[in-house]
Amino acid sequence: MGIPEIYYDYLEAETKIVRGKKTLYKKVDPREYLRRYLEVTPLSLAVQRSIEAKHISSVRLEKPILDLGCGFGEFAGVFFEGKVEVGVDISKKELKNAQKTKKYKKLVQADAKKLPFKNNTFKTIIAVSTLEHIENVNEAFLEVFRVLTPGGRLVFTVNLDRIDIYLFWPKILKKIGLRNLADSYPNFYHEVFKHKSLWGKKKWTESLKKAGFKIEELREIFSPEATAHFDRFLITAWPSQLAKLIIGRRWVWRPRWFREWLVARYSWLVEREEKEGSNLFVVAVKPARKS
Repeated sequence: MGIPEIYYDYLEAETKIVRGKKTLYKKVDPREYLRRYLEVTPLSLAVQRSIEAKHISSVRLEKPILDLGCGFGEFAGVFFEGKVEVGVDISKKELKNAQKTKKYKKLVQADAKKLPFKNNTFKTIIAVSTLEHIENVNEAFLEVFRVLTPGGRLVFTVNLDRIDIYLFWPKILKKIGLRNLADSYPNFYHEVFKHKSLWGKKKWTESLKKAGFKIEELREIFSPEATAHFDRFLITAWPSQLAKLIIGRRWVWRPRWFREWLVARYSWLVEREEKEGSNLFVVAVKPARKS
């Protein structure tokens, strides 16, 4: 699915027009992220998305921005206050639903390993819990590097291979004597979430450097407690997931008082500073050209 040549001119013009307003988001309190995501996602995912938003908001996201693996626009729908220049996803169905959010100026169906953009097009590329679902991520990094402008940033979150040790249900299954189920649960978990590239911190770093990136920030996020709560409450997310299959987006209904109770009860998972975690937050820079 290609893009008209004139679109690249549009991107260049848009960057010049915005001048003092070169970013799309406004950093908010982590509790507010949780409050907003609870309006559109089940509890388990609301906690994860809020933690990701907290960390991504610490980076200046300069326009034009590419949302890689945008899905149906769930993260962008809450996080960004304006419209993102481009959203890319491999699923046509997801893109049709993303269009309904009205958060993207352009939506493109494409493989992350073969992006239909010219070299040096975007100043920022974000990928929120996307890269672990891609086989041969090294190829995707090369493409991202190509379409980023010199000095541009790749900002992403990704699952780490160590996530298994933090999962909630294997520990419970072992306690009640169901060791075989406990041992097989992680494989089931990764199959459900379609994880293709579960790497450790070292391998993610090596892959980025091999593609030409310079690591600006690298930290573990999504604490052991947050990961355990995520896994624990997945069972309550099935009505929302069923709705997504039917209407293309997650459906949740919570009275305001109940949302506020959940914020008060679980905001500590979002607000706390992580020392270790099951996910990785990375800011990688494409080095500027030498003068």
